[in-house]
Amino acid sequence: MMCKLRISCCSLRTGVLLLPFCLIITEISLIIILWKHLYKFREMMKYTVPASEYTDLRLLAGFVLADIAVNILLIAAANKDYSGRNLDLQRWWYSLPWILLYGCNIIILFGAGTVALLRLEKLFKFFGTIPILYGSLLMVSYIYVVFFFMEQRQKRTGVAVRPITVPL
Repeated sequence: MMCKLRISCCSLRTGVLLLPFCLIITEISLIIILWKHLYKFREMMKYTVPASEYTDLRLLAGFVLADIAVNILLIAAANKDYSGRNLDLQRWWYSLPWILLYGCNIIILFGAGTVALLRLEKLFKFFGTIPILYGSLLMVSYIYVVFFFMEQRQKRTGVAVRPITVPL
C-alpha cells in the first residue's frame, strides 16, 4: 500500500512576487550592517578610500537603489491582472532588467567572496563565505525568475495554452 501524500507549494507567480520583498529587506539590512561596522570592515579587508570618507558606502548604496528599482519592476511583471485583458502577459519584459542586474550581482558576489577568502586571515575567512552563500541563494532565485520569464513568454505566444491531444 502506497501513501499518496500531495504536497502543494506556492505557484511560480507567488514565489516571484515574494522574492523581491525578501531581497529588498536583505540588501537594506546588509548595507546598514556595513554602515555600522565600516571601519572594522575596511581594516579587516585592508583597504582605504582616498577620495571621500564614505565613497565605498555611497557606491554600495547606488547598487542597492538599482536593485530596489529592478525589484519593483519584477513585482510589476509578476503582478496578476484581473481585468481579463491578459495585461500581465504583456508585462513579461519588465523582468528583463532584474535578470540582467542580478546576473551581474551574482558574478560580483562570487568574485567578492573569492577575494575575501584570499585576503582574510584565519577565522575571518568565514566572512568570505557570506557573499558566496548569498550569491548561491541568488542563483537559485535567478533560475526561478528565469523560469517565470520563460513561462510568461510562452503564455504570451499561446504555446502553453494549446491543448495536447493524444491519438487513440
